[in-house]
Amino acid sequence: EGNHTQDDILKIKERLIQQNIPSYPSDAPHLFIQNAKVNDFNERVHNASTNMKYNIKAQDSVVGANSSELTKKTLNQIPNNLRKTKQLISNLRLSEGERVEIAINIQTEDGITNGAAAVIKSILLHDKEKPTGVIWVQFDHNSVGKKTRYENRQLYTTTIGLTWTPIKPVTVQFKVGRTKAAQVVRKQFPLRPAA
Repeated sequence: EGNHTQDDILKIKERLIQQNIPSYPSDAPHLFIQNAKVNDFNERVHNASTNMKYNIKAQDSVVGANSSELTKKTLNQIPNNLRKTKQLISNLRLSEGERVEIAINIQTEDGITNGAAAVIKSILLHDKEKPTGVIWVQFDHNSVGKKTRYENRQLYTTTIGLTWTPIKPVTVQFKVGRTKAAQVVRKQFPLRPAA
């Protein structure tokens, strides 16, 4: 709250490093002052990944639309703003080994809450471009997802680590349009890049 001492400021300045040095820790947590810079960094990390890349498009449908014309018009009004789509991204770009966070509260009693950090260990989709199947993550804290792992124990095979947690697609509903009269249902994995 503005009560930084001179020693505090010097300690922070000691931690500043340039991105162009060979020992730059690209997998360390980064702090940015703007969301656009966060998105740019996440995009660079994703593009640099040598693992298979996935672009998972959310499945959107309109509640109560009685014509294809009305459906199309409503879908075109969906904003590209996570705050207006209940934090579920339209196009989720991921690959194994990338850091992610949970985007919304899924199971608060199990620690699977907004901001819970993890690494993607395996992506098993029924359709490569749709939110189907399971994304296996390993949370930074082993206690997160313990109940979910137990409840989904039938999903584990010899290729799935016992500390990995299955993340399945979720469905949210939000209003769109000038009058907010139209309702859209979105299905997507509740994840966001967090390199």
